[in-house]
Amino acid sequence: FARRWIERGIAGRILFTGSINGELAESDHTAYDASKGAVRSLVRSLCVSLAPHNIRVNGIAPGLVLTPLTAPALSDPAAMNWMKMHTPNHQVPGPEVCGPAALFLLSDEAEHIHGQMLLVDGGMSIWQQPDLPANLRGKLEAN
Repeated sequence: FARRWIERGIAGRILFTGSINGELAESDHTAYDASKGAVRSLVRSLCVSLAPHNIRVNGIAPGLVLTPLTAPALSDPAAMNWMKMHTPNHQVPGPEVCGPAALFLLSDEAEHIHGQMLLVDGGMSIWQQPDLPANLRGKLEAN
């Protein structure tokens, strides 16, 4: 389709959906992580090729989002609390958080954003080590 857009002089926008797994590795998810890293590279490579033709390429990379795929694992309150503790905003939202990010990247307001993966992850990707809950901090400091 991009070739047809170029032939016809059509300006366009392409948006890929990746995952935080394109940035961060997860044990026993090698193929998934590699495929999401490939999406990240595809966005960059297509950006370089298509930007001169007024075709903008970007992507969104959701963090942990409550979906039918993640719901079974997150139905355990301990698992859900662990995930919330490992996200700076302490939330595990539904997929509705991705829509506004996608709309922004497709909008005219994002005209100078090219080749980027926008992480929609509550800050998970920037937090090296979450703070321990106060009830555990005291126990570890005493030892």
